[in-house]
Amino acid sequence: MSMAFNLRVTRLTSTIGIYTSIAYLVIGLVLARLGYAYTLHPAMMVFGALTVFVAAIAIVYTASTRPRSPLYLGFLVGGAVLAYTTPLLWLYSTDYGTVASSFALAVIGLGILDAGSRVRGGTTRWSLLTLAYTFIYSSIYLAVTSTIPIDGLFRILLGYILAYPIQAIYSVTLHALPSTYHSKPSKTVFLAFPLASLASVLLPMKPLIGAILAISSFSIFVATTGFTRIPLMIKRLPSTEAGRAHRYFLIGHIYALVSILIASIILAFYGLGIIPLLYLVHYLLIGVVTVFIAIHAPLMVPVILSTRTARRYNQTPFAVLVSSGILWLLSRDLALVLFITGLALVILVVKPIRKTR
Repeated sequence: MSMAFNLRVTRLTSTIGIYTSIAYLVIGLVLARLGYAYTLHPAMMVFGALTVFVAAIAIVYTASTRPRSPLYLGFLVGGAVLAYTTPLLWLYSTDYGTVASSFALAVIGLGILDAGSRVRGGTTRWSLLTLAYTFIYSSIYLAVTSTIPIDGLFRILLGYILAYPIQAIYSVTLHALPSTYHSKPSKTVFLAFPLASLASVLLPMKPLIGAILAISSFSIFVATTGFTRIPLMIKRLPSTEAGRAHRYFLIGHIYALVSILIASIILAFYGLGIIPLLYLVHYLLIGVVTVFIAIHAPLMVPVILSTRTARRYNQTPFAVLVSSGILWLLSRDLALVLFITGLALVILVVKPIRKTR
């Protein structure tokens, strides 16, 4: 099979995944308003919308490196079919949903591993290998948590956030920032992954120790992937359309840095027993993970969907999403309004004009 065929198949697979994740997002929000805030709502939001969206982006991201392998495509597409449909099992059984999600992540992880092992050197190779680790470790995490008693679904979700979306963010960023702005990440960045993995296990059971590990992981990630050079990068940007896109990308990372600092404070308070579990889970999802999605989605999704965009780059979505995460503890209704508003503002940045040929 040709590389062009592989790219077409993975792009179609990712397109289906993006639209599927939006459907799960809507279902999850509706379920929250119908009184399923502690059961089906988190399952649809995390294992449906979030897991499917990250998997869809990871699939096309992997294929874009054009790996010379006959195996990776089968793993990615097969894993995608499983990942896109298994959230429906959560409507029937938590155990079935956990096991099925675990298997789907493992299959996709093997595909990314096969592709990454065939890429020669550089941050692209390490980005793919750490992304493969993220999927495979998350699969193991879900498989293990399905067999041991962890008190409550939200404790499982807390560990899963650190296992899956947080480490996926690490993997993409260690390539995106350095390669785009011609710098080299420190090898110390790789310590952020095992620390986050340990935190995913310990945070639900030993909050203080887990919080220390998670904060350490965040600190290493920020210090070694180029965040400290962002102000200098912004000063060097040209006042062109391309410069506006880069400015959106870089300023988004400044907001992400602020959100990580806030998350570290909330983690410390959670470890000390001051902040409730639900607030930490929602802040990590809204204030950290969704902010990073808002950074990358307007630049990646139009390419995947083959659409032009209005390129209405502005900082408002980042500010609104961080505010939503902070305010969740004070008013869930207001936080929900801000969350939906933030997503709508991201969509307005990339609102399709017409299909490209």
